Amino acid sequence: MVLPIVYAPSVNLGISKALIVNLAEMNYESHLDNEPLELNFIFVNSGNIPFKSRGRLDIFDGTRKIFTGWSEETILRTGQIRRIPIYWFPYSTEGKFRGVLKIYYGTEVMEGGEFEFEVVNTEIPEKIINITKLRTYDNEMVLTLSSHKHLEDVIIIPVDYPPGWFFEQKGIGKLNGSKKIELIYEPSFWEPGNEIKFQVVTKDGKYYGEKTFKIEKEGILSRFIYYSSKRIERFFKNL
Repeated sequence: MVLPIVYAPSVNLGISKALIVNLAEMNYESHLDNEPLELNFIFVNSGNIPFKSRGRLDIFDGTRKIFTGWSEETILRTGQIRRIPIYWFPYSTEGKFRGVLKIYYGTEVMEGGEFEFEVVNTEIPEKIINITKLRTYDNEMVLTLSSHKHLEDVIIIPVDYPPGWFFEQKGIGKLNGSKKIELIYEPSFWEPGNEIKFQVVTKDGKYYGEKTFKIEKEGILSRFIYYSSKRIERFFKNL
């Protein structure tokens, strides 16, 4: 379903600078059978200030919020248009649900709108995606995945994480064998025993894996090696 939207808030930043955005479109499937919900919204930078943006999707079962997901961060320069996806996979869940979209851009928040959809699950996905290791650094996590089949259109969806924390979803494209994936997160308050669950699923919903980890930050030496290697990698990329 496609919802055309005409909404353009403006934030003035002086005489010549203005943060102006348009939410041009929001589309999704209103009836899901086994596959993940994919909400796509079209966001436009109509002003003259570049900014970073990401979407937040809340899913409600009646009045009870059952999921919060965050899209990958996107940079919109002046005049640019971006299609930003957010996902939810209702594994072993059926019924009618309500989605609420919010869009964060710069230091502002836009209410993107609400929508309703229905989920039925006539088949169970094949659990062939293995999530073998999680390493936690200051604001990044490295997740190791593997599959004995060649898979296309694979997405990672963090779920069941501590309230107040932020975890980025990620589409990783192909998965064939083992693969390490970096995910952005922002912690709130560290407590012993904090956990996070990851769902990894193909867009058609046929192949799936999940695993829960304790969130334990790597030691000082491990973090030093990780960030040093990233700086070296960026240096050679910029040569």
